[in-house]
Amino acid sequence: MRRGSASYVSLRIMKRWIIRIMLSGLALVVAAIVALGLLAPLFRGWSLRHALLTAAADASTIRVVEHSDRFDPPFDPRKHYKEKIYRSVTLSADDVSRLRKAFPVSLDYSFAIQTLCGFSSHHRVEFVRRDGRVTILEICFQCGELELDGGEQRILPVGWDSSLQSFIISLGMSPTPKEANKSLQATAMAFQF
Repeated sequence: MRRGSASYVSLRIMKRWIIRIMLSGLALVVAAIVALGLLAPLFRGWSLRHALLTAAADASTIRVVEHSDRFDPPFDPRKHYKEKIYRSVTLSADDVSRLRKAFPVSLDYSFAIQTLCGFSSHHRVEFVRRDGRVTILEICFQCGELELDGGEQRILPVGWDSSLQSFIISLGMSPTPKEANKSLQATAMAFQF
């Protein structure tokens, strides 16, 4: 074909179009990866936050309990475990407001990240509804994990570790209960040679 013909396309123009198409495809792949990398964790974080804020709104009483765990030393699987309550605080309206702020909108990567830590909760938030039903949030600050209503254990959403620790401290509790630490230290000393 001749250059003056309408159907003539130079190699340079074809290369430009191919490059544009390839870059557009690459941009779509990158956008999809970013969407999956940010939107899925954002949705999981929002869903967890929504469930907890709904439980707080529906609760007639919210109680935070600092307690022992079945795996605290001296651990003996042959004996029946009885939980020790170190401290229990029924939240005031101001405390509930601060608790709600301890659940910020955040990314939740628990679908992609697992810890090798043995979940050993020492803090529990009990949302008691007017009809008597209870939503229970167990928190393990050692692992940075939580468990909601006996479901799967999952890592805390980004930033929740520090916000929940600050909240627990504001109630006069410790993110690492002293009684549990004392028994851990005694056990560690017993095993030193």
